[in-house]
Amino acid sequence: MFGLPELIVVVVLCVFVLGPVIAAFYCRRHYPGRLWIGITLCLFNGAIGQLYLPGGTLFFLLGLVLYVLTANWSGYGWLAVTLLSAAVMWWRHRRHQEKPSLTASHQ
Repeated sequence: MFGLPELIVVVVLCVFVLGPVIAAFYCRRHYPGRLWIGITLCLFNGAIGQLYLPGGTLFFLLGLVLYVLTANWSGYGWLAVTLLSAAVMWWRHRRHQEKPSLTASHQ
């Protein structure tokens, strides 16, 4: 039977899972291209922060796979994936900034 305690657990899980995803997409739309936002999202939310930059789904999935592979490291796997995610965000942001924009070439 599905009662109030189960409903509370489902709501809390939805908030903890969907909250960071919504935050990443919200920041991407309203505050695009800010390195400190991307790194902060990665440090607080792990690989979910990769969704801040376009094309982040692949990097999110790679981070998820790395987390699953390093889950036996007694908590250090999460830390390693989080720090690696922040480093990848820095690398992706720098690479994204180096690409010439399409609007600049048409002016």
